[in-house]
Amino acid sequence: MFIESSISMKFLDAFAGIGGFHAGVKQAIPDAECVGMIEIDKKAREVYLKNFPLPKENVYEDITQLISRDKVSDKQDSKEIDEIVGLLEVEAKQSKYIEDLPEFDLLCAGFPCQPFSINRQGNRDFVNEADDRVNLYQYLIEICRIKKPEYILFENVAKLETVRNSKDELMIDVIINSLRDIGYKHIEYQILDAADFGVPQQRKRIFIVACRSCDNFSFPKINNRKKIKVRDILEENVKSKNYKEVFKQKKCTSRCFLKTDINQEYNNSERLYCSKKGNAKKGDGSDTKVYKWIQDSNNKWILKDTNYDKNDIVYQNKYEAFIQCPSKKSPVDEKSGNLNICPKYILTHDTPSYIARQADRVYSVEGISRTLATFGHPLFDVDGVWRQLTPKECCRLQGFPDDHLYDNDKMIVKDGEALKQLGNAVCVNVIERLVKALF
Repeated sequence: MFIESSISMKFLDAFAGIGGFHAGVKQAIPDAECVGMIEIDKKAREVYLKNFPLPKENVYEDITQLISRDKVSDKQDSKEIDEIVGLLEVEAKQSKYIEDLPEFDLLCAGFPCQPFSINRQGNRDFVNEADDRVNLYQYLIEICRIKKPEYILFENVAKLETVRNSKDELMIDVIINSLRDIGYKHIEYQILDAADFGVPQQRKRIFIVACRSCDNFSFPKINNRKKIKVRDILEENVKSKNYKEVFKQKKCTSRCFLKTDINQEYNNSERLYCSKKGNAKKGDGSDTKVYKWIQDSNNKWILKDTNYDKNDIVYQNKYEAFIQCPSKKSPVDEKSGNLNICPKYILTHDTPSYIARQADRVYSVEGISRTLATFGHPLFDVDGVWRQLTPKECCRLQGFPDDHLYDNDKMIVKDGEALKQLGNAVCVNVIERLVKALF
C-alpha cells in the first residue's frame, strides 16, 4: 500500500553521512519530513545539519547506543530497565530507546561498506570479520523490527551481492532473510550505476528495497540517453592557488626508467612493475627528455621520447621509482651509485591498464569519472592542465547542489575532508529516482 501524495511522508536517515539520502528524498517528495538522522562522524554531521537543520533531540550520533527495552532484559521491570539506561546515558551520553524514536514511513541507510571489501579465499569473497562494522546492519534490522516502517531503502557496495560470511552464507541472503523474519514480505535488490542517472561518474552500488504490505516494486528503467561528460560539470576559472599541493598540475607520475629501457619492447605478458625506493637518486640531470609509452604498429608498447620539457616535471611523494620486469630476478638497486636515470614517463588517459596502475592514470574529461573514493582522487586532463576535481565539481558528480559544502561562501570542512565525505556519499540522483518509484 503506497502512501498517497496528500500525506507527508516521514523518514529516518541512518548512517546519514552528508545527506545524500535526505537530498534525494526531498527532491522526490518536497514535503517529506525527516524525523531523525544517525551519523557518528562529527564533521559529516556538520555538513548535514547545515543543509538539513534538525532539533537536537532528533540527532543521534552512535547507532549502537539505540537500544530496545525488550532486549535489555525480558525479566526486569520498567524501573530496573530505566536505571540501566540511565547508566548507559552517563557512559555514552546519548543512549535511547528505539521505541521512543518518532514514527516514520521509510528507513534510509547506507551502512558501512568497508567490511564487505574483497577478502578473497580460494575463488570466493568473504567479509572482514575482524572489522567491528561488519554487523552494524543488524542495528537497522532491530530498528525495523520495533518501529515497523512500511518501506526500507538500503545502499552498499556492489560486492555485497557476492561476499560471504564465516558460515559461507551470502551476506545479501542473510540481510534479506533477516528482513523477511520481521515481516517484510516484498524485498528486491539491484545494482545500479550512477552514470545512468545523469551524473558523469561510474558508481555501481547495490540497492535493497523492502516493504511490509506492498505487492510489488519495480526498479527505475534505465534509458539509453546520452551520458553527460566530466567536462559538463567543470567549474570555470579554477585557480591553482586555491588548491593544496596535491591539487597542483602534474606532468608525470612518481616512476622513472633506466636509459637501457628506452625503446625496449614489452608484450602483454610482460607487465611492468615498479619497485619504489625511498632514497633513490634523481640521476645526473644530463638527460632533458621525457618519455611516454607509445603503441607501435605491432601492438607493442615502446617507451618513446616526447616533446615535454623536463622542467614541467613534478616529483611526486619526494622519491623516485625504478622499473622492474617480471623476467628480472631482482629490482634495480639504488645503492650502486652509478644509476643513470631518465626523467619520468607520462601517463595519459589512454595508457593501457596493464602498464598503468589506476592511481597513476590521468583521465579524459570527455568521458565519465571513475568511482569517487575516500582517497586516491583521480587526475583529469583539463585542456592540457592536469588536476584533480574541486570539491564543488565532486558535488556535481554525486548530484549535490554547488553550495552543499559551503556556509556563507566558506567551506564547512577542509578540502581533503570534503572529498572524503563525497567519496562516502550516496548519489542523490539515484535516491531520487528510487523514492519516486516507491511512492
